[in-house]
Amino acid sequence: MKRRLSALTIPEVLVTAVLLMALMQIVITTLNVLNRSKVGLLARTEPRQQLRSFVTQLQNDLRAASFIYPPETYQIQGVDVIVPDVDSEGNGLIFAVPENSAGPPTFKICYAFTRPRQKPDHRNPEAHEAVYYYIEGVAPTASIYPSEIDPTLLSGGSLKVFDAYIDGSTGFRTVLTPSRSGITFEVEYKLKPIKGDTTVQKLSSTVVVRNGL
Repeated sequence: MKRRLSALTIPEVLVTAVLLMALMQIVITTLNVLNRSKVGLLARTEPRQQLRSFVTQLQNDLRAASFIYPPETYQIQGVDVIVPDVDSEGNGLIFAVPENSAGPPTFKICYAFTRPRQKPDHRNPEAHEAVYYYIEGVAPTASIYPSEIDPTLLSGGSLKVFDAYIDGSTGFRTVLTPSRSGITFEVEYKLKPIKGDTTVQKLSSTVVVRNGL
């Protein structure tokens, strides 16, 4: 004779439902914890990636530069950009990169500086973002030298903003090398996360321009 399968009783169904609900709650809680951990990790690492991207951009263009603008305070994008001298510190940099070797010369004019973050963070009220502004295809009007190009009168171009959590208005410092053939710059990163310890990092580099000053 074939054995008949017995159906689940109401108490057994209730117990099974309770166990399934408990299991689902455990899965949901675990996923939420993992998601919060991922968000926290991104919040800690992404600004540092932005900082490295800014430094890399500046290094690459400086190596190809032929002219660094003289020590002075320039009004750029509403910010006072102080270009350094050998014995004085600046908070930014303006330089020219040659674009062609034949025909009328044109230059890529580059500006690197910082400004307060456009998205305020109450945990990091002094944090600054790095700005890399550049204008391509700029030609001197009366010579072949970029020194006659006034960087404060140019418009258009491209703007890259790096949310790098630079430590205040003095977190990006530039100095002309004693030989006047390059730039030493230093960037300080500081981020106080929602949870955990404040993260601090400092990056520095000296770059000699390709064709001298």
